[in-house]
Amino acid sequence: MATWFRAYAEARHNPKIQRLPPATFRAWFNLLCLTCERDGALPPVDVLAFELRMSVPATRKIVAELVEKRLLDVLGDGFLPHDWNERQFKADVSTPRVRAFRERRSKRNETVSGNVEVNGFETPPEAETNTEERSPPVAPPTTANGAARTGTRLPAGFVMPDEWMEAARAARDEFSLPPVNLDLEAAKFRDHWAAKSGKDATKADWRLTWLNWARRADAVRGPPAERPSEARAFMSAAARYTGRSQ
Repeated sequence: MATWFRAYAEARHNPKIQRLPPATFRAWFNLLCLTCERDGALPPVDVLAFELRMSVPATRKIVAELVEKRLLDVLGDGFLPHDWNERQFKADVSTPRVRAFRERRSKRNETVSGNVEVNGFETPPEAETNTEERSPPVAPPTTANGAARTGTRLPAGFVMPDEWMEAARAARDEFSLPPVNLDLEAAKFRDHWAAKSGKDATKADWRLTWLNWARRADAVRGPPAERPSEARAFMSAAARYTGRSQ
């Protein structure tokens, strides 16, 4: 019994397949699996109903729909997915990569299992990309604490993204910080880092740099007339310093 079959990417663009109702599409795919398991042939409807876990009338209806759309061919008293034999051909020879893989495994006296070759079919991608043969991913250079050792300057003509502004508001709200004029802070942020030079002018993550800037920003202050407590404190201090009473 075969355990895998070829699936073609072009099916994503086939209107006959893509316009199938969800239940019919699921049944069609299950029929492909069943055809593979049964070595290229589907049984009559009553057996299909049992295999698909469906009632006979429902199975008969779906089979009729697939036959009408030429996704299923009638074969004697059974059925066969359309173009199954042409698309699920048996390879006469294995690819060079597969042969090399088998030789390496044989030299280690290990049993080749899984999907290396089943019933003469060509080895599927799983065997060709065996985990043991993969090269480990190359990690970027890091510091002792694992942080990336890269940094860039703020791009010329930088414009603060709307998402960064929303993130800054959320960052201040998270710690119940008073409101600030974020448009002003964004302009200050841009001009500060555009004018800065040296190694301190580069950052590994400009978004996080902006969020830290926004958290440290001073709260919005109103004009002196709106701050009577501060005005009184200033006048009292001045009076004490000059020795004059209020």
